[in-house]
Amino acid sequence: MKKITLQTTIKNVLNAYPEAIKFLESKGMYCSTCKGKKDETILYSAVYYGHNPEKFLKELKEFIKKQKSPLKKSNKMENQEKQEKQGKQEKEIKRELSQFDKIFIAELIQDIPLWLSIVMGLYQNLQNEYIYFLSLIIGGFASIYILQKIKEGVYNPGTVAENPNEVFAFTIYTFAILIVLIIGSWKEVLYMESYTWIYLIVFSALELIFYLKQINKQE
Repeated sequence: MKKITLQTTIKNVLNAYPEAIKFLESKGMYCSTCKGKKDETILYSAVYYGHNPEKFLKELKEFIKKQKSPLKKSNKMENQEKQEKQGKQEKEIKRELSQFDKIFIAELIQDIPLWLSIVMGLYQNLQNEYIYFLSLIIGGFASIYILQKIKEGVYNPGTVAENPNEVFAFTIYTFAILIVLIIGSWKEVLYMESYTWIYLIVFSALELIFYLKQINKQE
């Protein structure tokens, strides 16, 4: 409790302990409706309203002690700040998760040329070089998006560690498509085989380089 004396003004008491207005009103002192009396001291106000100043001050202090102390109010404010901060962190995590999901979608789009190479290789009637090269362009844009997110620090070891299930599933998928490509190349059934491997190697190497740079920055 802040030190309150007979020379403390009513205004200062109410600023520090707004709940004290109830005590004052119980004593017939309606300071909330009288701006002038707020600037008067406790001594003056007590005498003016016919109260013993010392007894009045003691009762005022006891009343304030029974109310919520500034410390409790401070703790309440701290808790509110913590909740707000936690809410912001949760929103930030959701935003990062959303971006992480977008990156995985970009990874899937990036693989479209690979799947077309496999499918068109197996079904020659579906072969169409315009569609294939268009897929390379689309996959290239997706790869550039991924590289940009790695550079920005959105796609980094931290976000990967926070999403182990997604990373595990995507790792299995990546190895599966790589094995299919190797088998398809060995069987000589891949459509536009050279372009497919060049595309895969170039963008995989770039992702690895950007990713390693990001790890070095964090260290």
